[in-house]
Amino acid sequence: MNFQISKRENQIISKIISNNIISSEKIEYISKEYLESLEKEKKSLFKKFYFFDNEKSIISVKDFDNNLINQINIGKETKISNSGFRNWSESTIVLSEENKKIADFFTPTPTKNIIAFLSKNNSACLFDENTYKSKYIPQLKSYISNTIDISKNNISIFDLFFSNDYLFMTVVNRSTGEIYLIDTDKDKLIKSFNVKTNQSSKVINISIASKSRKMYITDNVSTSISIFNFDNNENVLINPSIGILGSSVLSLDEKRLYILATKPKPVLKIFNFETNSIKKEFTLKGDLFSSTDSPYDLLTSSIDNKFIYLMTYIPDPDPFTPVITVIDSETEKAVLRFSIKDGIKISNLAIGFLNDLHLNKNIIDLILDKNILNKESIKEFEKTSFKT
Repeated sequence: MNFQISKRENQIISKIISNNIISSEKIEYISKEYLESLEKEKKSLFKKFYFFDNEKSIISVKDFDNNLINQINIGKETKISNSGFRNWSESTIVLSEENKKIADFFTPTPTKNIIAFLSKNNSACLFDENTYKSKYIPQLKSYISNTIDISKNNISIFDLFFSNDYLFMTVVNRSTGEIYLIDTDKDKLIKSFNVKTNQSSKVINISIASKSRKMYITDNVSTSISIFNFDNNENVLINPSIGILGSSVLSLDEKRLYILATKPKPVLKIFNFETNSIKKEFTLKGDLFSSTDSPYDLLTSSIDNKFIYLMTYIPDPDPFTPVITVIDSETEKAVLRFSIKDGIKISNLAIGFLNDLHLNKNIIDLILDKNILNKESIKEFEKTSFKT
């Protein structure tokens, strides 16, 4: 039998078998039947997986059965030692669709990340060996590595950004400034180019417009938005004259860019591409994390782009207490603000959906499901099994 059965369950099952209510062969059969159905559910949930190997600079694309679909090269091999980097954060915070914190996804090995694509909506999610057991699966629009290169050897630290429809993904090597544009439908690299002009360790932010086939690039050190057309390689600079530009999020209609100015006055603004002007601005609550040792400021959207999320910090109760501001993208108004007081350093934000697979059943549950016994009978067998 493939189930891990507790001592309690084993004693109850032994009692049921000894009373000739069910045979050990029948127990074996229903457990096997359940495990096979569970495997089918897992297979139907995930379409494919992107395995990142930072040292080899390779993405291995595999299906559920671990068959290799393709390998995508994203740079040169680099030797990464434990002394070559440090972690600046611990967790991806997971919110419900009602914008309440429901979980943390703790960052896996920095050099071995896995992104899974879901079958139901093609969205991307974080994945590790505990995902099937987790109550919520964390879907996200971007993933910023929680590491900083302290070796000065340009070790590969990759940050990921997805288009709103998840048809494109950019992999950005934060150390070298190399940008890799990947078609996630065909699982192929379609473009790579370099934007690094300085030695900054800050994140290079990408917003991908699938319809117009453009990328909007800001680098946390300059005052311009770089607009790169990935069909003809044309690059146009726009200076909105609001200061140093950091994180950005593109609206669903691709007509507006939520963009964070970090200096001289920290402020979140909406840039309208149709008028080439600022449409609206939002006053920040607290200070920006990029003013500390954080390489960027968390600014992202919900999976359906209904909400925009910005994280700042306040000095109470802890010196760097995160504050999440939630903006309704339709009304362009801040609708919610809450602080996270558990002391965990946050690098990313994801939206969790309920994972039915975490409700793994034990053999007693299966006996009840098959109507072999009812709960009252199970309780009676439990009483007699544990009599001394």
